[in-house]
Amino acid sequence: MKKILCYGDSNTWGSDALGGPRFEWSTRWPGVLREELAPHAEVQEGAIPGRTIGFDHPDAGEVLNGLKVLPSFLLSHRPLDLVIIMLGTNDVNQMYSPTVELITDQLGKMIDMVKNDAFHGGEKAPLILIICPPPVVTPDAPITHDHHLATSQQLAKAYQTLCREKDTFFLDAGKIITTSKVDGIHYEKNDHLLLGKKVAEKVNEILTKS
Repeated sequence: MKKILCYGDSNTWGSDALGGPRFEWSTRWPGVLREELAPHAEVQEGAIPGRTIGFDHPDAGEVLNGLKVLPSFLLSHRPLDLVIIMLGTNDVNQMYSPTVELITDQLGKMIDMVKNDAFHGGEKAPLILIICPPPVVTPDAPITHDHHLATSQQLAKAYQTLCREKDTFFLDAGKIITTSKVDGIHYEKNDHLLLGKKVAEKVNEILTKS
């Protein structure tokens, strides 16, 4: 059985764009992924709302810094066959003064960390799939976030280039789903379903060839 870790933010954790409670496991995309891959894979979540790739939060500090807490996830979930990373939505928040170059550089460090044998207890380092989240959008309701839309729109191209350089698998979620116009950041139920199924197709492709 293949072991897969989904490492992400609120859109992996299952926040509801409509303001409801956290989506059930069977609804959020990692749960859909598990159902699609069953019984051949074990899918685990390592997600928390507000997580960035490499920024400390002004209030929460390094707890939400994906780079700083990733080692604990790699060590606790080992051995792993595949790590799926979908981050970047929170990184384009204006409070971080984000640039595409800085975000991509931090993502590169995250990829290198996953590939580092020191975090795998003697096991082979897992494969990596980077999913670029769909761009944030301006919501229909009064602005509920302060994200840099232009930077968000540039991430997919930059991520894809980085993944080529790092010999890492890539998927552009923006070609599959869109963020909800309700809040401009999160996904609605059907988007989780669509994303989970497409990620499953990509994962099957990756594991078959590897």
